[in-house]
Amino acid sequence: MTLLAWVFLENTDGPIFNYGVDLYGVHFWVGAGYLFCRFTTRSGIYVSPLHSGKLNQGAWNFVGASYDYHSGVEKLWIEGKVCEEQNISTVELSTFGGSVRMGALTGDGRFLKGRISCMQVYNKALTEREVRAVRGLCFHKGLCTDMAIHRKQTSLSFNFSPHRRGHEKVNFIPVIFL
Repeated sequence: MTLLAWVFLENTDGPIFNYGVDLYGVHFWVGAGYLFCRFTTRSGIYVSPLHSGKLNQGAWNFVGASYDYHSGVEKLWIEGKVCEEQNISTVELSTFGGSVRMGALTGDGRFLKGRISCMQVYNKALTEREVRAVRGLCFHKGLCTDMAIHRKQTSLSFNFSPHRRGHEKVNFIPVIFL
């Protein structure tokens, strides 16, 4: 699984992308100005989280998190480079049937103030070369037919199935907030 997004921060705490609208499944956040990701197992066990270096406030940051089921390695990405990684072994990730939330989470007072652009979700762990290759993907002409555009929303909820073990097809969902 790989989660990638462009994030423009105006505060220091809040979800970028969270599985579950009022629960903590796999969660990809900003915490105290740092990139944060915690992969959660389907049995509800929190895996040791990853924290990155500080993100730039008042500027766009290209960020990501990935987990490779086959190697057990989770990674955090900033500007297309791995900034933190660890082996958490092979686990089935908690994706709560595909319900996700961006920018806010029901029952948690923290919210992401700023902008999220080009949210990408893949059902495989991308390599560094692949992450760099998709960095500007949403900004190419002709992609609008594959993109959900939302005006004046503070968060987004939608359903999809990002990971089925053994499937080689990559699911890609870019989301742009204007």
